[in-house]
Amino acid sequence: MRLIYRSVVSVACITCVIGLLQIARPQKPSSDLTLQELSRLLLKNDVLGRRQAAKTISEWEASLDSAIPALLAKVHDDDSEVRVWVIVALGKSRVRTPEVLDALIDAIDDSNKTVQVEAICILTEMGSEATKASSAFRQLLLRRPPDPQSDVRINAAYAMMLID
Repeated sequence: MRLIYRSVVSVACITCVIGLLQIARPQKPSSDLTLQELSRLLLKNDVLGRRQAAKTISEWEASLDSAIPALLAKVHDDDSEVRVWVIVALGKSRVRTPEVLDALIDAIDDSNKTVQVEAICILTEMGSEATKASSAFRQLLLRRPPDPQSDVRINAAYAMMLID
């Protein structure tokens, strides 16, 4: 049983590391818009525009500091794809304010599995900066009935080992 658990955790760790490498890989933004223009577009009603803006911001190579307010405003967007790209952009930004940390912790309970896993991986990468997330990981693991998305639970367990 312990061997199976370690294998499952190893697979989850590899998945998380691959995701982190993809986030860290410098990419050229898919738009000629400025970060300020993209931030304004992210706040519009057009879902396709918000998706593209969030994705492009997440690919931005320069500092994302000026986009943080717009990103934080869309952490709970109605569209799950927008939420995924917002979480990825917040993780890539390296901005570690209490508001950003709280947004990442809140994303652990998102209804979308991809948002949850991205948030968990980013918080794991933050290490000791994210100790505040430990209680959210514990709550996720102790949920009754257990969360049907086992890979989310496995990533949360792995994150707890690294953060605590």
